[in-house]
Formats: sequence, structure tokens, C-alpha cells
Amino acid sequence: MMLCSTRYTIKIPESPALSKFTNRKLNLLRRRYDTIQNLHVHFKLENTRQGSAKVCEIECTIPGSSIHASATKGIF
Repeated sequence: MMLCSTRYTIKIPESPALSKFTNRKLNLLRRRYDTIQNLHVHFKLENTRQGSAKVCEIECTIPGSSIHASATKGIF
């Protein structure tokens, strides 16, 4: 039996409160780790058969490599 899952990704409109919170947290990372060259954050809403979930993906660039992290929750 093959399970099939369909996901739809919707970009979330920018929220001033979420942007402020995110920038504050990213600035803490930058101050603690001076090797960070770049940070990219993406917020998405995924709709699946089980319901919707909010996804946060972060890409951190450091000399010589790139680190990716992702988290899926019901709320941000």
C-alpha cells in the first residue's frame, strides 16, 4: 500500500510583530557567533490532509558551509 501526501505551501504576509521578534533573535545569534555571514528566514503555511501547520526555515551561512534548520508547529 502506497501512502500519498499532498502539501500546499503558502507564503505568510509580513507581520511587524513577527519581524521585530525574529530580528531580535537573529541579532542575538550574530552577536554570539561572529562567524555568521548570512541568515535567511522563511515563514510558510503548509496545508495537508491533517490540517495546516506553520513552518519556519532558517539558512545560516558560515565560512566554508551552510546550515539549514526547519521547524513545524501549529503556531509561531
